[in-house]
Amino acid sequence: MKPENRLKLEEIFRVVLDVPEGENVSGLRRLAVRRWDSLVHTSLVAAIESEFSLRLDAKTIEQFTSYAAIEGILEELGH
Repeated sequence: MKPENRLKLEEIFRVVLDVPEGENVSGLRRLAVRRWDSLVHTSLVAAIESEFSLRLDAKTIEQFTSYAAIEGILEELGH
């Protein structure tokens, strides 16, 4: 993943999941983050689609289970 896109993704996680500056987001997983509920998940998807000019299908969105998974998906999509 391009470094500038990694920074964008980290910022999306910080804003949507309310992660304090300086806290590592790369290890976040949906099942381990209490506030990562369905509404936050939808907000995360919307922010990623907007920031990266994407339209994601349901199958891809289902794979959004962690920061690492999302980073890998974006990398596969050329971001």
